Order: sequence, then structure tokens, then C-alpha cells
Amino acid sequence: MYETLRVDREDHLAWLTLNRPDALNALDPVMVRELRQLLWNLPEDHQTRVLVMRGAGRAFCAGLDLKAHASSPSVGGGVPAGLRVSRVVPDDELEAEARAMAQDMLRNAPLALRLTKECYRHALDAGSLEAVIAMEDRNQVLAAGTADFREGVAAFLQKRPARFEDA
Repeated sequence: MYETLRVDREDHLAWLTLNRPDALNALDPVMVRELRQLLWNLPEDHQTRVLVMRGAGRAFCAGLDLKAHASSPSVGGGVPAGLRVSRVVPDDELEAEARAMAQDMLRNAPLALRLTKECYRHALDAGSLEAVIAMEDRNQVLAAGTADFREGVAAFLQKRPARFEDA
């Protein structure tokens, strides 16, 4: 399906691998287009609740492939230039650590995860930081009015795992 990406699915978890190891997974025009397509369509993908990104080979991503983009009119193509790094771990611990973090996220209400994906897509083309913050505020109001929100509060107060209904 993709030329420069590999997507492996495990129930509600998807592993996205940037797959240009010979170029240290640098973002060429094809990868930028494929990433944008995948990320743009993610909110409609109700099967995938959490996406873990990784790089094939010895690097996650070397950044923009300047040689490949020299003849391309669009640089970046709407893919965020900076990705947040949550934790740095040795290579042999990376998959287990990422899987543990993903499993923690999957314990959240499905609606909360869907709204997060929607907000991420909105951020790809948002005109300002204020627009992104407004979308996050909107999503918090929407989530706070759900049965899953009430279940989450009850579970927290009763010190038990939440049983979310919205799948």
C-alpha cells in the first residue's frame, strides 16, 4: 500500500515504520505524501486508536531529504517538522517501552483517542496555535458530557479500572 512506510496492526494499536533505512529514513517527497495521507485519514480509522511511529534501521528520521527535495516545489508538505519525544531508551528496550506506553493510552476512553486524532489532523493545517488550542478546548467540552467521562471519574474515585462503553 505504501512505498516508504510500513504499517503493522495489532487490534487497536498500529505500528508505523518509516522505511527508508538506507537514507536514515529522511523525508523524501514520496514519504511526505504517504505520511500526510496516513495521518490525514487517521481520524476516520476507528480501528486504530494509538499509532506508534518508529524508524527502520539505525535512525528514526534524519529530517528532510534535501537532495530529494531540491527539485520539488513543496518542502515539508504539511507533515509536522517536530515530533515530541516522550522518552529515550536503549535500542533493545524501545519496542517494549513503546508497547507499554501504547497500552497505557489504550486504557483511555475510545472517544478521547478519536478526538485526539481529529485534533492532530486539524493541527496539520491550522493557521495558528490559537486555532489548535480552540479545537482542544472543544474536544474537552465534548468529552466531558459523555457516559465514558462519568465512568472514568467513578473508576478513579473507586480506584478500579474503567469500563468504557464507547468502542
